[in-house]
Amino acid sequence: MVSQSDDQSKPSGIDLDEPCTQAQFGWLVGISQQAVSKLAASGVLKPGQTTQHWLDRYLSHLRAVIIDRREGRL
Repeated sequence: MVSQSDDQSKPSGIDLDEPCTQAQFGWLVGISQQAVSKLAASGVLKPGQTTQHWLDRYLSHLRAVIIDRREGRL
């Protein structure tokens, strides 16, 4: 679970073995909740998965985007 600090936008700790909200994940990786929502809508992130699983899938997605850009596919 995530415990909140006085500033509700910054979780003070995220348990990687538990699911988190889109806003919490966005804070963790430095993107907006809207960007996380787009990743979920495109199937990169699946509801109910652990934060660790989301992190793994997000990093795999970033790697794929980088490779595609380097090879001129995007």
